[in-house]
Parts: sequence; C-alpha cells; structure tokens
Amino acid sequence: LSQAFGRLAVSDHRLYFVLFDMTRQRVREFTRRVKDTEAERDVNASVHAVVDKSRVAAMASRGEDINMMTGRGLSSILTAFAKSKADFHSLIRWVPHQVAALSGQYSTLQLVQIFNASVRLGVKSAPMYSELLGFAKPRVLQMSPRDLAVLMASMPKAKMISRTVIRNAIKVMSAKVSDLNVLDVCAAMVGCCELNYRDERFLRLLASIVRSRMNEM
Repeated sequence: LSQAFGRLAVSDHRLYFVLFDMTRQRVREFTRRVKDTEAERDVNASVHAVVDKSRVAAMASRGEDINMMTGRGLSSILTAFAKSKADFHSLIRWVPHQVAALSGQYSTLQLVQIFNASVRLGVKSAPMYSELLGFAKPRVLQMSPRDLAVLMASMPKAKMISRTVIRNAIKVMSAKVSDLNVLDVCAAMVGCCELNYRDERFLRLLASIVRSRMNEM
C-alpha cells in the first residue's frame, strides 16, 4: 500500500503514519510471539535475544503468517515514505533497528534503496550506514552502475565514506558507463565532489558523457 500511494504521489502524512504504525505493531507482535516461544522451549533463552531466523523459516514452511520486515518490504516502505517526505520521528528511530535485524538479508538494489531513502528521511545513525556499507563492500561488483551512482551521491549526505566501495564503484561505472543516464552521471559527479574523491580519468569520462547527451537534459 505504501508503495502504491507513493507512486500515486499521495502526500497525506496521516495516511502514511497509519500504515507505519500498523507495520510497526505487527512486526513487534510477531517478534514478541517468536521470542516467547523460544523462551518456553529454553528457560535460559534471553527475551532480548535476536529472533532465530531458522525458526522463522520453519514457521513459514508450515504456512504460518510471517509478520517480519524483509529487505524488500523495508526498502519499499522507506522509498515511499521518503518520496512523500513522511519523516516521522518514530519512523526515524525505528529504521536502524529494522536494518540491524535484517543482518544483510537484502539484495544490492534493496541495500541502495534503504541507504538512499534513509538519507532522504534524515535518519542519523552512523552505525547503520556503516553496516550497510560493510555489506556493500563485497557486493559492489554485482551492483548496477545506476545503483552505484545513487549510493555515491547518498554517502556524503550520510556523512559516511568507504574508499573501498568508491574505488570499486568507479571501476564498475567506468566499464559500463553507457548504462548510465545523464542524471546518474550527474549524481556520480556530485558524489565524487562532495566526498572529495578526485579521479581525473573518471571525472573526464563522466564529463564527456554529459557533453554527448546535452539534449537529454
């Protein structure tokens, strides 16, 4: 629903808050139910322990309703909320906990969407952004040039930098620069500028793309 309303450019913040509150409550209730079950089976289990994902998978295989946030779900809801500028304080506090709970269980596209939407919503959590970049490092070569351009433009706004991610992102974008549109190229250039990262060869390549596609701007 959040994704659909976002695409329809619906900007009623009351509506988005109801959707967020519903999502938060269902996730909370499901997490509590799983932890209570674990505590009953193991008296030494902590009620504050992380939910056992193997147990959740077993529940799913039995056809039980799984009201846990997934990478797809979190990226969709954050993207929709960022588009509508529904930056509730309760949402901003909630996001880092959900990202941590996913433990890297998201696609590269979802990772970039979560990172970018969190920045646009004004989420301030250095540990969260550091964790996202940590999961991005070994996967940069699998990412699309367009996603990498968005990630590079988002990093300075998060006040977070990973030179490993940037170096590998530049390698990927340089090899597949034809896959970038003008907006992607501009995002990558702004990212390099704001990150104070100077790669003359790469910047010249981006500039040549902009010159050749001026009619698209």
